[in-house]
Amino acid sequence: MRLPTSRGGRVGVLALAVLAPLALFVAAYLLFLNPEPEAAFQVDAGGGTGAPAGVADVQGAWRVTDGSEAGYRVREKLASLPAPNDAVGRTTAITGGFQVEPAGEAARVRDIKVDVDVSKLTSDSSQRDNRIKSQGLESNRFPMATFVSIGTIDVPAEALTGATVKAQVAGDLTIHGATNRVDIPVDVALTAGKAQIVGTYTFPFAAFGMTPPSIGGFVTVENDATLEFKMVATKG
Repeated sequence: MRLPTSRGGRVGVLALAVLAPLALFVAAYLLFLNPEPEAAFQVDAGGGTGAPAGVADVQGAWRVTDGSEAGYRVREKLASLPAPNDAVGRTTAITGGFQVEPAGEAARVRDIKVDVDVSKLTSDSSQRDNRIKSQGLESNRFPMATFVSIGTIDVPAEALTGATVKAQVAGDLTIHGATNRVDIPVDVALTAGKAQIVGTYTFPFAAFGMTPPSIGGFVTVENDATLEFKMVATKG
């Protein structure tokens, strides 16, 4: 015996089939796309704080302190929307330091070693934060990112007054368990009381053995990611 199928039932099933993807689309838009992402890090206005320094004032060991942050910036795209969106995640879970040595009236920064707990990264979306624990960074498996310099940063005499100068630092960057030799452009400010090193480094996910995260095909991430950091340090 064949049971009759009501027209209303068929309409209801059709409506559900249409509305379910729409609801997922709207939810993804609200949860993941941030129209005003955080700005990139910058050296604080006025550069370093404290008295202008001579080489003797800054020579020695420096340690990462409060005010330091690191994180990522990636371009997300929601389905067929024309414009991608910046997703930004950050953490203050940073340890490390460096040495400063004299170079005439100038100085050199060497032996930079920084560890970042990427499992502590947070963004404006807890869903995104949970997703990168198992996709992309896979921070549940690879909770630490590290940078170890192999060269020095030359700090000219004017930087010892707190002026911001541009430089390059070479080193070994480890993310997702993979290590690459990199050159990172940085802004540096250094006084007797405070040092700041701010930089960004853009790389393809594949360079560190990662696959860009995807949220059910609705939210996709472009192939390049940017590491952003602001290292604030005090002597001692």
